[in-house]
Amino acid sequence: MRAHTIRTNSGMTLLEAVVYVGILATLFTVVVHTVIVSMGAFDRAHATRILASESAQAFSRMLYEIRLAGAVDAEESVFGVSPGTLSLTTQVSSADDTPTTKEFSLSSGVLGLSRGGGAVGALTDGITVTKLIFRQVGVRAVRVEMTVQSSYKKFTDTRKFYGTAILRGAY
Repeated sequence: MRAHTIRTNSGMTLLEAVVYVGILATLFTVVVHTVIVSMGAFDRAHATRILASESAQAFSRMLYEIRLAGAVDAEESVFGVSPGTLSLTTQVSSADDTPTTKEFSLSSGVLGLSRGGGAVGALTDGITVTKLIFRQVGVRAVRVEMTVQSSYKKFTDTRKFYGTAILRGAY
């Protein structure tokens, strides 16, 4: 009988090592690329989320205040140009009908609301209003055009808003 000897090859050939290193390098490149793309998508989504929430809230507030107003003060308002100003003769709130004035204005990209000639409170935070135009439609309605921009790291998102509100008692 013949004795069988078992030959063991310990280690690997140079060709096998090159193939394994190539496979690992490709996998590493794919993983790094996926992480970079995911971070970019997160940054873009963050800029879009800030823009959507802040601008919708500010625009809705403007339309609400216009609907609550009894009249537009045309002498104090600036129509048809950006940055526009809108001065309203209105009441304190829907529950309190004490007469007052409210004015929307744009300063350094921040939309502001002043009540009764007092200090201006910011309606936007984290976004920049690049265009704000008010147009009087007849004597009882106001059209608002607003362009806003949000930036987060290297991503910038821009949106345009258009709306018309009819003053209280006009319908």
